[in-house]
Parts: sequence; C-alpha cells; structure tokens
Amino acid sequence: MDAVTESTPGWTLAEAIERTSDPHEKASKPSRQKIALWERLSRGELVATGCFDTPAASPVAIDPQRFPTLDWHGSPSTSLVGVAGSDVQVFNVRVFPILRAPNAAAYLNGLSLTEAFRRYVIEDPEVSALAKCVLKTGARHSSVFLEGQAPGPFVDFHWPLDTTASAIAFRFVDSPLGIIGNPSAAILAVSEVLADRIAALRDMLACGKVVAFGTFVLSGIEGPIGRLQWIRSGISVDASKGDLCEGEDHRAVPKWTGLSLRLPDAPLLPNQPQSSPAPKVADVPSKAKAQIQTKEKSRVECIAWLKSMMSDPDVMRRSIDDLWAEAQDKWPNKLSQRAFLKARDDAIAVTKAWAWKAPGPKSKSPQS
Repeated sequence: MDAVTESTPGWTLAEAIERTSDPHEKASKPSRQKIALWERLSRGELVATGCFDTPAASPVAIDPQRFPTLDWHGSPSTSLVGVAGSDVQVFNVRVFPILRAPNAAAYLNGLSLTEAFRRYVIEDPEVSALAKCVLKTGARHSSVFLEGQAPGPFVDFHWPLDTTASAIAFRFVDSPLGIIGNPSAAILAVSEVLADRIAALRDMLACGKVVAFGTFVLSGIEGPIGRLQWIRSGISVDASKGDLCEGEDHRAVPKWTGLSLRLPDAPLLPNQPQSSPAPKVADVPSKAKAQIQTKEKSRVECIAWLKSMMSDPDVMRRSIDDLWAEAQDKWPNKLSQRAFLKARDDAIAVTKAWAWKAPGPKSKSPQS
C-alpha cells in the first residue's frame, strides 16, 4: 500500500473503508464496513477533515461526536450530509490515521510513549485490518499485534525508529536458525504500514510538534528530550516499557526511561493557580547540563577503553572489581558504578567478547 504523502493527504471515505476493513469481508458486507468506519471515527481512532457549508471553505477537523449526526451516500461522493432533516453539509472529506492527521499532536498529548506506540502504531486500524490476513496464515505472529512484541524469532519489544518496511518484513520470517524465508504478500503489506506509522511518530518528535519527557539514565535527571535525539541511528522504542533505547534488538539498553508526551507548551499542573502563566517546556539547568555532558563523555571514553582491551586477544580477562577500581582512578567522581557496568555491557556487546561477561578471575589474597 502507498504511504500517505503531503501531495495526496489522507484518504477518501471509500479509501478509508478499503484500508481499514477485513480484506476477507470487503466485497460481502459493505453496509457493515460503513458502520465500522463510523464507529472508528466516532471513537477517535481515525481523524476526518472537511469543508463545512461550501467546498471553498478551509478544511477543519470534524468533531468525532458529530459523526452519529452525519451520513454518507457512498462512493464516489466525498461529502457528508446531516441526518434527520439537518441542512449541514461537509465537502471534500478526507480521513487520516491518527499519526498522519493534521491534529495528531493533540491525540498524543498526555500519553506515555508506550500508550502512543501501542494505540497509534500497533493498533492503528489499517495495521489491525492487515494483521488479520497475517494471522490467518501464521498465528505465531499474534504476539506482535496483541502484545506489541517486535517481529522476530525471540521475545523482544524493541522497535527501531529508523526501520524500513523490508526490514520489518524480513524480521517476520527470521528464524532462530538464521534461515530467512520470503515474506508473504500479507506480511509485506502490514510491514509497509507499520514502517509508515513509526516514521510518522518519529517525525513528530524530531520536528518538535510533540515533546517527550523522561529520566536520563546516566544522571537520574528528568527533563525534555532534545528533538535531534530522535533522528540518531541505532535508537529504538521499548514498546513494553516506553523507554528510548540504543543498540540492537534485545541487547538495546535504555538511555531515557519513563517517557511521556506533551505539547510544546505544557499544560497547567492540577495544583497550579490559574492566574500564573502555563509552564513552558523547560530546559535542563545549565549546571545539570554540564554534569550530564561530563558524565556522558566519561562513559563514552570508558567504553572505548574497555573495547580496546576486549578486542585484543593478548589481553588477559580482568575482574569487574579490578576494572572498576582502575575506572575510578581514570574518571574520579565522573563515572558512577552503574554507568561503568553499563559501559562494560556495551563494550562486550560491540566487541562480542562474551568471555568478559563472566565476573573474571579473583585477585589472589596476600600470604600471611
């Protein structure tokens, strides 16, 4: 299926039915499909825009609660009319999946990253319709669409944000033995839509239409995530925990945890006086920024130091305590033990020096 583009925004009502209906019922139950579309629009699972009163009016989002009072006479019409004698007319109606809608940010505001990803990527109506075809031939993929698990042979909830439709499709047919089959037409179709929705979510965060707040793992400081973080390669969303992670597959490690989404202008807090101005998305204080940058620089240097040892076959494996003691000397008061342990895990994953995963040889006790 073609991804939505700015040159052809949204779908007609007929296209919306086509894209969100069970493919096995499309030809047999058109009236039920129309009812199902109206229910999705009324529940806010899809967004519709239209021009009220005249085709030349500017399109606006249609209030979901209005759909029970609006009717459609069927294809090829793109207009809605009021029911029960109402003279309301809405022209040039277009339907959008939430993450491609003009007002998508309002739907994301206040959600956790887990909720947003599950609701508007995994449970997107077009994804759900195409998933039915996939599950009829391969029930083993049910965990992807029911639990948010990333496709693949292992239990893993990390969805790369720079993924492509082909990458998702081949993860569906990957096996523990490393044998990759050919994706079916159903898998290719659902993979294309999943990739489109993930890209839409990433674009909104990268453009600053929505701001993610979370706790930076290395510092424990909570604050907004810079929008350019979302376009870095190698980052993923943990759909089970809502963390922003770095690394591949199940080896990805959290960088930001407990993410929630807000509009750029944060709303008033419940206990804040209405007379005071609404708080803006605040920057991390300059002192805290400097601390974060110093700790991050130390962590990166520590990873490089560990990688140089682990990749050298002539270097004898060392214990965690021994490495930690030397790390403290190299980066005094700049590297926590927790950050050191994560750096050690990252270095092991990159170099694949799995032998270093063991605690290491214990130091010999001095003879009395």
